[in-house]
Order: sequence, then C-alpha cells, then structure tokens
Amino acid sequence: MIFGELQEAGLVASAVPLSAAAAVGTMEYLDDDGSAGAAVKAEQIADDSDLGGFTTDVPKAGGPSAGKSTATVNPFATNITRTSPATVVWLHDNYEAAEGVSLGRSTLYQHYTDHCTALGQEPVNAASFGKLIRSVFPNLKTRRLGTRGNSKYHYYGIQVKTESTLHFEADQVGGPHQRVRQPANSKGPGSNLPGESEAGEAGVGPELELYFDTAVELPQFPTTVGPAGLEKTTDFSKPYHAHCKDVLKALCRADFQSVAEKWSQFWGVIAAHFRDLFADEDGIRHVDRCDELFFDTLSRTVFTDVLRPMPEDLTKEIRYFAKCMEPWIKTALEGYPAALVERKLVRIRTFSHALRRYTSLNHLSQAAENVLQDEKQTVHMLKDITCIDFGAICAQADLACLCSADFVTLIEVEFKFGLKYGYSLQQWAAWLQAKLLQVVHGEADPQKRARWFLTRWSFYSSLIIRDLTLRSAPSFGSFHLMRLLYDEYLLYLIERIDALGIESLTFVPAGCTRAEVVAFEPYHAEDVSPGP
Repeated sequence: MIFGELQEAGLVASAVPLSAAAAVGTMEYLDDDGSAGAAVKAEQIADDSDLGGFTTDVPKAGGPSAGKSTATVNPFATNITRTSPATVVWLHDNYEAAEGVSLGRSTLYQHYTDHCTALGQEPVNAASFGKLIRSVFPNLKTRRLGTRGNSKYHYYGIQVKTESTLHFEADQVGGPHQRVRQPANSKGPGSNLPGESEAGEAGVGPELELYFDTAVELPQFPTTVGPAGLEKTTDFSKPYHAHCKDVLKALCRADFQSVAEKWSQFWGVIAAHFRDLFADEDGIRHVDRCDELFFDTLSRTVFTDVLRPMPEDLTKEIRYFAKCMEPWIKTALEGYPAALVERKLVRIRTFSHALRRYTSLNHLSQAAENVLQDEKQTVHMLKDITCIDFGAICAQADLACLCSADFVTLIEVEFKFGLKYGYSLQQWAAWLQAKLLQVVHGEADPQKRARWFLTRWSFYSSLIIRDLTLRSAPSFGSFHLMRLLYDEYLLYLIERIDALGIESLTFVPAGCTRAEVVAFEPYHAEDVSPGP
C-alpha cells in the first residue's frame, strides 16, 4: 500500500518491500489479522501503477536542478490518459476535494461508466480511471475501509458536491479517520529549497492574515459555452476555476513553492484534455479573460496594507516567488501554442513586477518610519524646508507645467504642519490619499487625472530636492527617502484606482482612524482646485 501511495505521489518508480507498510501504521486500513495484506498491496499497485508521468519530480526554480536542460521539461506532460474533456468537467461538476472524507471506489467508477454511457462514449478501465481522477484531484489516496471480511476500497480525500444528483449508499461514504499518515511527498525538516520556508506547510495563520486578505473570493469564470461554440460538457472554465482557486489558497498560506507543481500538473495533465480549445484565438481569449479575473483577485489578496511592517523572511519569499513565476509557467506550458504562452506571460510579468514593487514600497515604509519617529530628525526637516523659496519653485514649475498656485501652497502648508506635529507614517499615507482623492474627485476620467497629478508631484518634489542639495541641507537624506516613499505610494494608489475604481481611495490605512482621513480631505471644507 505504501508503494501505491508513493507512486500516486510521483516519488518512486520501482518496488519497495511490502513489509515496509507495517512500519508506518497502515494496518488500520486492512483486515485485523493482516492476512489480506499481500493481496491488498497487489491490488493497490495494480490500481496505482498507471501514473505514468507522475514518477518525475517537478523541477523548482532555484533548486538543485536549476540551470540543467531538464529543468524546462514538464514531467506531468508525459504518458497521460487522453480522455474526453467532458469527463474532466463531469468530475468537477459532481465532486470536490475534502479532507477526512472518502467515497467507495467501485460506486464512483460505476457512476463514471453511467456518465460515459449517457454520452455514448467508451469508458476506460478502472486502473486508467484511477489515473484520471488523481490527475483532477492530485491529493487523492486509496484506503481499504470497513470491518474484517467486509472491507471496501475507498478514494480518500474526495466528496460529492451538495448540488450533485449522484447517490452513494451509506456504507460507501466514509467520515474522518484517525491516524492518517503524512503524505509521502511531504518535506521533512531542513528539506526546503533556498527561499522556501515552513510557512507553506501549515494553514493560514493569524500572522499571515495581517498581510493577505484571505477572505477574498475568486469570482466565477466566464463559460466557454456560446462564445467559443462549445458544449456544456466541454466547458474549460470549470476545471480552470478549481485550479486557480487552489493556487489562490496556496498563496494565501504563503506556500509559494507548491505553485510550480500545481501549474505543471494542471497544464501537463488536466488542460491537455482541452487542447482543441487552445487551437484558435477564441479559446485563447477565453483563457486570458479568466486570467484577468484571477490576477485581479490576487492583487486584492496580496498586500492589502503595504505600509505594515513585514517579516524579512516573508519578503524574501515573495520576491523569490516573483522571480520564479515566469520560468515556472514556461515549464508548465511546454508544447502549448505560442499565442497562449505569450498571453500568460504578459499577465505573469505584470503581476511579478507589482510584487517586486510592493515589497520595495514596504521596505521603504519601514525605513521612513524610523525617520519619522526621530523627533530631532523631523525638527531638522522642518527647519530646512522652511528655508526653501516656494514662490521661486512655482515660477520655475510654470515653465514646464501648469498647476494652481493655491493648491501648491495648500500642500506646502499641510506638509509643514505634518512635520511640526509629528505625523505618523499612517497619517502621512492618509494625507497623500486625501490629496489624490481631491484631485480625481468628480472627474470623468479619474485614472488620467491621477497620472496628471503624479507627474506634477514628481516635478515639484524634484525641484525641492535640488534646492536642498544646493543648500547642503543636513536633512537631505531624510527628504530624499520621503520623496521615494511618496512617489511609490502614489503610484500604488493609482494602480488601485485602475483596478478598483475611485472608491479604493476611501480605505483607512492601518493605525489611522476614519476621522483623521476625513480631516485630511480639504475639499469638504473649501474648494481648492489643483489646476487645469
């Protein structure tokens, strides 16, 4: 039985002594006297030996095999069972992965044969079906459950969906079981690759919920029925949605390394049944629309508060993941049309770039917070900025861009006020947010207006930094750091406008109250136009 489970995990390709099973506590799933052990294992091996492409480890970027020619080969793309896409969709329509639940293997296979009969298809044999269902539900195990002399084989880790019409007898549905063995492909202490931590091995902990919005739900994907001219039974959106949801869960628990295997397994096995869909532009556009929803959800899940101090190890893992995303997806999509690969790479590169910038912004915020908490430093900053002739700066800026002098003066006064009264990092963030909201409020094209504000903000701040440089101001380094932080944070806010609309500027930064945010919005009190 151990051999079968190692094979279904893709870890061994040769036999192991049958006596090894007893050493790890498998007898709870056999007859009490163990007399059926050899027969059980023989049948288990017959059921699990058809795993073909699952006997090769997935290459992970940065791992020991990185840089070798084999690192670009998707190991899951070999020796897969070519079954009808309708069967994959049928499995997703009626079953779902579930811990601690099992279904009778014979009954499940009977339901499959009934499904094939209804479609007029020839069903595969039980062993090939075992390979197919494990490709759809990778963590599936086989258990022999029941009393002595009346035990039955069950698929463990799967349950019938509540909306399914399929029926299982009471003795064909198993509940939670004790002493469930650790998966054979689990990693032991010290087995992590560089950049990989133990965070992914556990569920979502309270500490991760500080950085990831685990409550975000992945919206349903558009169906391929209709636009692509396909039948309901070959709707790719269903298995693809289940796959993307699985990846989202892995990222929410910081299990970044598992994404490489999930991508390779899905595109090497499950998506391979839908290759006809990817042969034309309509199918590729459908996948791209699904990816747009998926990466938009990821953007709303990761870095809900970019100013919150993040552990250094988690930051390194996120940056490592951003670096590895492109080679991982290239490996998974080996052999697929170039047009599909290019669409995927555009989405991957955009999200990877955003991850790197968010981690940089988080690092800048922690450095800036140390400056803002130093009272002597803020006193020097206030003294140095008071010596700047803002009238001359506005006169120089008018040669390059037009901006309301009253609006510039308002920003100057409020900035000095913040330094004088020791704004926290979160209060400065709320102030910047309010300035941008003031600019885009009531505009027909808020994205365009926000970019207008960013270019002028950058130009004015560069003139101030130049003046501080010429004066050899003692606080030049602090101002330079603050300028970098403000530029990055404004860009982050503009990205949120693009993704979520102007309503995204009404959120309250952590550590700041809603009353403080409203107080920073001067358009409530007076109408000061930022300019043309």
